[in-house]
Amino acid sequence: MPLPSLMYRSLLLSLLLLPGIAQSQSWAWFQTGGGTAGDACTVLSGADVGGWYAGGQFEGLAEWGNIALTAKGGKDVFYGQLDETGNWLWLKSLGGAFDDEVIAMEENPAGGFYLFGAFKVSLILGTDTLKSTLNSKALYLARFDPAGEPAWARKIEGSFLLEAGDLSVTLSGEPVIAGSFRGTLRTDTLERQSDAVSSAFAARFSSDGHAQWLKAFGAKGVTSGVSLDRAPGGDLYLGGIYTDTLDLDTVRLYANTFDQDIFIARMNGSGETLWARRAGGVHDQELTDIASDESGAVYLAGFYAGVISLNDDLSISSVNGLPDHFLLKYQADGEPVWARSFGGQQSDQTEALAVNASGPAVAGFYQGPASWDGWTLPAAQGFAGYVASFDPDGQTRWAYALPGAGSVFPAALAFNGDNGLAMGGAFAAQVTTGGTTYPSAGGFDWMIGRLSNTLTPVAEPELTETAVLYPNPARDQVHIQSNAPIVELSVFDLNGRLRHRESGAAVTTFSTTTLESGVYLVRLLSGSGVYSVLRLVLQE
Repeated sequence: MPLPSLMYRSLLLSLLLLPGIAQSQSWAWFQTGGGTAGDACTVLSGADVGGWYAGGQFEGLAEWGNIALTAKGGKDVFYGQLDETGNWLWLKSLGGAFDDEVIAMEENPAGGFYLFGAFKVSLILGTDTLKSTLNSKALYLARFDPAGEPAWARKIEGSFLLEAGDLSVTLSGEPVIAGSFRGTLRTDTLERQSDAVSSAFAARFSSDGHAQWLKAFGAKGVTSGVSLDRAPGGDLYLGGIYTDTLDLDTVRLYANTFDQDIFIARMNGSGETLWARRAGGVHDQELTDIASDESGAVYLAGFYAGVISLNDDLSISSVNGLPDHFLLKYQADGEPVWARSFGGQQSDQTEALAVNASGPAVAGFYQGPASWDGWTLPAAQGFAGYVASFDPDGQTRWAYALPGAGSVFPAALAFNGDNGLAMGGAFAAQVTTGGTTYPSAGGFDWMIGRLSNTLTPVAEPELTETAVLYPNPARDQVHIQSNAPIVELSVFDLNGRLRHRESGAAVTTFSTTTLESGVYLVRLLSGSGVYSVLRLVLQE
């Protein structure tokens, strides 16, 4: 065996025998507020000069520190700006007599920011009032100056189903929106039709609010535009879901067995599809967010049950029939790089994704304890929130739990120009972080926090082992010694790909002849329902 290979394995084995060192996170600041009804922070956008823009929904009378707002009727939208230390620089609201929502918020490189959302019947925005005419529900797109004053607002209408998906802003300050519709979709000057159950749409507007182009995507079944992000060179990424046949210009994608699958497409600045890829398999996948990095690679996050296949060689599977989190990475040319599945044995949902040079960060919630990559997040009374960071190769850098007496639902995540990471969401009853408990005023309250830039080294949580693998390192065959019968065995590589799986009344050995040399994670399920995750090293 060549000397470099021997040295590598000796070093690797010595590291595996040492106590693991991971990185935990703490909060630089954390704040909550609201009223006695339902309030949530659902959108965040990092400001290039530091701080964040934040927005969400509130009902009745709600508070943000020493600032109070009263809704005009139903649910109204709040939006404001925070500095680096969490102080509100200003806070405003918009709304009408019925429920209104904000779906996306993005800083404008030319100054200020944009909001994209939905309203019913009418929406009062500054001195302007938007009114729906084709349907009771319509969408709005609005531009604001740095102080939160509206510059203009436009409505987007549909004759039947109409949903807002996401918003992105070009480097020249022009907004691009995405969503889904059925029937007629109409902007100020453009119109499209959908004869499918629903179609995805994307539209680009000028900086003064006039539609430049409007595209509809779909053929059969349900298609929804879920998330948008700006790519290097003026291109755009569009991600969504579909259930049957999807046409993106000259590219046609088919869903697997009519289950809900994921699509990711790269478009140029004129909305023309450059490439499109499908990720799917058995059962449903739910895409919640996408984000690209400076190299043009794009990450996808969400939750799923069953199997997600990116190509013939790369797939992941959930632990059972309940949803697990997923994180996918594609190169700028559309080639898949890796896929990760993580979570616990109960329901898991990833809701938000943000990316910087250190890699992707995700936020969401889970039920029961969750464990992956040596990290264990504790169970809570309801759903617990979490924030986790991964490196560009898909390995966990840190994971942080947000437990509470009720349920905790992170919904938004954003890096700012100083690489500060903020999280927003909602919680019921109380949320606990950093040893401090924050009670809600009633119903759901909003929460916003900034994670500390200082990472604190701590001992990695030990994996719960109910079994031993031997020999380890191994070559062709591995034996299992366990105090309970093992009924299922799964082998994953360090990119999260499932490489081998078998089940039976009592699995005691398994062959590794089809696996390359390297480090693997072996997940064992005992007959009593207990999981163990063990490291396995394979030699040449």
